[in-house]
Amino acid sequence: MKSLLVLLIFVGFVNADYLMRYTMGNEKGTFYYKDATHQKLQTTSDICKGGEIYKTPKGVYAVNYADGEVMIIDMMQARSFMQSMGMTGTGTQQGGKNHDPYAGYEIEKTSKSRYIAGLKAYKWILIDKKSKKRYVIYVSDDKRLAKLSKAFYKLLTTAVPQDQNTFLLQKRYVIVEGEGYKLESFKKVSKPLSFYTLPTKGSKVAQKCKEQSTKRQKDKKTSSHPKERIEKEETHEETPSAEDFENAAELLKSLF
Repeated sequence: MKSLLVLLIFVGFVNADYLMRYTMGNEKGTFYYKDATHQKLQTTSDICKGGEIYKTPKGVYAVNYADGEVMIIDMMQARSFMQSMGMTGTGTQQGGKNHDPYAGYEIEKTSKSRYIAGLKAYKWILIDKKSKKRYVIYVSDDKRLAKLSKAFYKLLTTAVPQDQNTFLLQKRYVIVEGEGYKLESFKKVSKPLSFYTLPTKGSKVAQKCKEQSTKRQKDKKTSSHPKERIEKEETHEETPSAEDFENAAELLKSLF
């Protein structure tokens, strides 16, 4: 009976979805994790403006809802495109050496701690070896968060690979607050597999973004001068397919 209970707890942990909500600068994002091939990142609080990133069994895709249209970008193809532009990332991508973003800092561990997003967080101080400037950060050694942090960072940097996870210190400590970043929420959630499926033109999110786009266009036409409105209506620009990749590059640049 005891072994059965342990098994059920283990299965529940493996199959559980996790949510990690964060603030980075002025933007808020949410990362959902089910397993190694079912992940979803909403890069801003407004999906219609910021889009999403999906990891599926077939690959990693960025989804943009600009003007209410669904544009799906294969991140591996985007990686090849961005590498051709000279955006090759860091670490083994440059010179074959592992790049540590904290190599220029000393870590001062304090005895102070507090709870952030329900997790015990320890106060550390990063000291710049050159300038001697001190930066206060809070870190957590929660193993579940460390696992999600690795998946989150790998997904976020698919197009421009980075060898060193900037959220991870000393292999097991995850930054939960510091220098414009803060973990707002970390908890178990229940999401169906369909939640991690790439959206279509008829999806609820696409329809919502289309309605918002249509409303903005109507408001803009209503507020513009009649003569200017006629000129805008007579102007129709075809978007070359090459620009899709340029737009994708701009979208991906905004994530870093």
